[in-house]
Amino acid sequence: MRILTNILSLILLLNVSVAQTQVAGGIYTNTTWTAALSPYVMVGPVVVFPGATLTIQPGVQILVRDTGVISSTGYNYLEVRGAIKMVGTKSAPIVFEALTQKQQIAAWYGLQIMASQGGQIEADYFKLSNTNYGIFVDNGVLPDSSVYHHCEWSFNNYASNVYNKSYFDSCRFDNNYNGVTGNLLASSNPWIIINASSFTNNGVGLNPYGSHAVIHHSSLSNNWMAISGIGSVSAWQNTFNTNGIGIRGVSGWVEDCSFTNNTYGITDAFGMRLKNINVSGSNIACNVGSDCILEYSNISNNDTAVVISSGLTFGSVYPMIYQNQICNNTFYHVYNGSNINLNLGTNCFCEPDSAAIDNKLYDGYDDITKGVFNFSIYTQDCSSALRFIKKVEIADDNLGFQSLSDNISVYPNPASDFINIKSPQMPLQVRLFNMLGEEVHCTFSGNRIDLHSQASGSYLLLLRFKDTTVKKNVQIMNGE
Repeated sequence: MRILTNILSLILLLNVSVAQTQVAGGIYTNTTWTAALSPYVMVGPVVVFPGATLTIQPGVQILVRDTGVISSTGYNYLEVRGAIKMVGTKSAPIVFEALTQKQQIAAWYGLQIMASQGGQIEADYFKLSNTNYGIFVDNGVLPDSSVYHHCEWSFNNYASNVYNKSYFDSCRFDNNYNGVTGNLLASSNPWIIINASSFTNNGVGLNPYGSHAVIHHSSLSNNWMAISGIGSVSAWQNTFNTNGIGIRGVSGWVEDCSFTNNTYGITDAFGMRLKNINVSGSNIACNVGSDCILEYSNISNNDTAVVISSGLTFGSVYPMIYQNQICNNTFYHVYNGSNINLNLGTNCFCEPDSAAIDNKLYDGYDDITKGVFNFSIYTQDCSSALRFIKKVEIADDNLGFQSLSDNISVYPNPASDFINIKSPQMPLQVRLFNMLGEEVHCTFSGNRIDLHSQASGSYLLLLRFKDTTVKKNVQIMNGE
């Protein structure tokens, strides 16, 4: 009798452990999916109609029956025309995943937010897997910003499509074809901020796609391309390890980042400022084009350290390679793919022999269609310059050795309406950045910068000269 009782108890326990709540169809009134009835199995599409709110409690697991049909209407999805509130906690996240195909991309469609019909979403502390479009917004625009804490996206085609100002804090993106993707909707003006997050084994980790992305204190590893696409980025204190490509084709600035064992560290760069970065173990460390600045960095122990883009012409804004340590690279320290002449005189190549250095500088002496490099010989510890090697006459060849910054002043500082620039040379370019790294519009005329349209705060002013850039911190009081 005791044995029979134990068997019955075990059967009851097994029945409870596999209990599931099946859901499908329309939600027309306010509905809550509770932790007590979890997991929920979506055996068909679910639609939240206007006027109704679906609330999902922390810790709820939603298992979506995957049909294997890859189309927007032929398999399961959760469509929101009303509102959905899915806010978990760090210890009890809300989980969406495929019922059986746990490692399949596009096993189900995802969450469709019909903003054009008034659809709204409030989401945080969740895990979202196996979708085609993770959280997809139709041609409407979400009115508010989104903040995601400790969220995870894995095995999605498009994990997170940004349609508003979105902040990702301590999030994970693993094994997605696309991690975070911006958009080109001018009306939405999306802004992506990523902090202390990781991107691993994705096709493309981050694609601003016409937006501006700020990423810092994050790890990007084993991606086909960590950051790629049109748009701009501000990146600092990130690590890029063993990616096919670290950063490709975006503008902006990258500072205090390390790139280790990527096939290409930074490539197709234009309008990009690279400062205090470390790149090693790459086939090609940096491929720089028009209006790029590479300064105060260590580009060593690669196959080829720096490639000057073949797309540069006489009318281009020449890149500046300034005050870097470029040492112990296997094939070339700097490879000139263009026909422009450049001064490399402020860079240290860690060799006291001019012939050894010149052997790793590919220029017009190796291919007559290319431009020529001037360079300097430094001590092996890069502490001081020994000799300047001039192969071609270039205007302002010695500018890199001068302390131009000491001869430039900006005043008044703090400023309200205008900042004046006093300099022995007229800057070729003036750029103003706020503390988020966003470049803001400023009008420069004569020696004066118009600040009427700027908000109060701290800003970084970059003054670009022929062969150097000077950085000044300014404070704007906006007439206060």
